[in-house]
Parts: sequence; C-alpha cells; structure tokens
Amino acid sequence: MSLITLYSYATSPFAMKVGCYLKYKKLDFTFVPVNPIAPIQIKFTEQRLCDEFIEHVDGGPFLGQRTQISLADLSAYPTIVSGHLMGMFGQSPFLAHQQIIDWCKVTCQIILY
Repeated sequence: MSLITLYSYATSPFAMKVGCYLKYKKLDFTFVPVNPIAPIQIKFTEQRLCDEFIEHVDGGPFLGQRTQISLADLSAYPTIVSGHLMGMFGQSPFLAHQQIIDWCKVTCQIILY
C-alpha cells in the first residue's frame, strides 16, 4: 500500500508531471482519476482547504496575518469569489465561513478603490 495518493483529472498536465517525477524517484503511489463533472473523489478536501485558509487569515485582515494586501490575497480572491460574481450562487464551502467572507470584503475594498 502506498502512502502517496495522486488525485487528478485524467488529462491534467500538472498531474502527469507529478506522476512522472514520482516514478522517476521510484516512489510508490496510487493514482485516483477524478471525474470532472462530479468530482466526488476529492469532496473530502473542501473542509481541509477552508480550515487552512482560515488559519492563514487568522490574526490579520490579509493572508499570513499581514496588515497590507499581498500577491497571495490578489491571486486567491478571484478563485474564491469568481462563481459568486458570475451569478452562480451555489454552495461554496469557502463562503460558508464568516472569516472568509470578512476577508473577501476587505480584499474587495482594496481592489476596487
């Protein structure tokens, strides 16, 4: 049984690179293909990602407990709110947490003004 599990879409060039590297290093791993239509194989990651994001925002208005906006904030913001901004008001695991909503509001104010 391998300790490394590689979850990926079948055609992902990034996962192919990681898989090639693991094979090159002779590291045993298990490949789990992810269905792009209904990615139930990676459903377990939603809560973990939210917890890690909250941990990085905790203690400051921006990522890394910073008092000023950083490139990390500017790159994470569209990823988190893009579906909402496009009118897809489905359940986003990120937007279910008040700390993340507060971070989005502060980041949006900086971006727009």
